[in-house]
Amino acid sequence: MKNLITILLLLLSTTSYSQVIDWDNFDCEIADSVYFVEMNKFRDSLGLYTFVYSNVIHDNISLYVTNQNIKEKRLFHPEKTDVVNNSKSSTISEIVNTLDINVYGNPILFGPYEVGSSLFTKTGGDYRFTTYSQLAKNIIKVLCRSASHYKIITLEYGNITKRIVGVGSGSIQLGEDQRIYAFFHMSKLFY
Repeated sequence: MKNLITILLLLLSTTSYSQVIDWDNFDCEIADSVYFVEMNKFRDSLGLYTFVYSNVIHDNISLYVTNQNIKEKRLFHPEKTDVVNNSKSSTISEIVNTLDINVYGNPILFGPYEVGSSLFTKTGGDYRFTTYSQLAKNIIKVLCRSASHYKIITLEYGNITKRIVGVGSGSIQLGEDQRIYAFFHMSKLFY
């Protein structure tokens, strides 16, 4: 089931994967999808388990955090304890149902761990990125320049033999200040 979900996300994003970005009509849904796929490709290239996508984390945490950064026009990690706590049981149910997991006892969700980045869209008068794929890869590259972000991104979040699933979601948005704000959230589900 995990492979099926990953394949579906890959197929859905393939049509938009190399799509040229229309900066006047930036498509956050395409950007988020490509960001998730590129993060999984990056992790797979390191021999790490890939993430299972969580719509609950995306809609409740990733979008919230990115929106707060756009609102404040600065890069920071906003307080989100209530948001996380309010979405924890829904995230567990979503992943258990998506993967059709047989649980013994109460599953436990750790996280989310969070990495964030802000990029300028232009160098001089020219846009720096022409496709969503270029943008997502560049965000991951920038995140990896930080030792602490690299460590968070490359933690082992899943190990099926140990009944652990890595869960992830990301959000990329274009602020009014023409800066890209991007966050990625990762959790571990023990079942």
